[in-house]
Amino acid sequence: MFPHRVSGSGFHPYKWMWDALEDEVPMKLSFGEIERAWQQEDIEGKHEAILTICVISASNLPKADVLGTCDPYVKVKIGKGGGQFEYVTDKRIKTLDPVWNETFDLPIWQLDNCEDLTIELWDWDRLTKDDLLGTGKVTGQEIRGVLSEASASKNVEVVLYHGNDRVKGKNQQESRVSMSLSVKRRE
Repeated sequence: MFPHRVSGSGFHPYKWMWDALEDEVPMKLSFGEIERAWQQEDIEGKHEAILTICVISASNLPKADVLGTCDPYVKVKIGKGGGQFEYVTDKRIKTLDPVWNETFDLPIWQLDNCEDLTIELWDWDRLTKDDLLGTGKVTGQEIRGVLSEASASKNVEVVLYHGNDRVKGKNQQESRVSMSLSVKRRE
């Protein structure tokens, strides 16, 4: 079936794909394509609500680079083991008080048994492995609480921990990530 000659255009490397679609012959999909399709199906069909998250900023970050700053970015995870769905913000260069204002949606399958939201703050490094600065959580109970409040969204300050110790930055103040949460039930 491969290679094909297409009249007037010479060799075409993807002609076999079009033939397979026209003949309704099943095509092989990569694992990544199947996984994305499953995730899209989960997002579109099986969830009870959508959690909209805005990662606003972080404050009082510790110095992580030689010059006394850091290049932070945030990973937000929800799901089994804290990583079924993940969003990563853009990195901000040379700052201890970054501002992102990045908004994204995550599916919630069961509001009654909503899983915790895991927040990880990382320092980007050009030449070495990125450094984990701290982690924090927004509990499922807090997420469900957003639905019961009169306002459409709730601002949350997530305190960061490294192990059991609170992460402290400039002036020995706690490092925090500021977020806004809103939950919309599926119609």
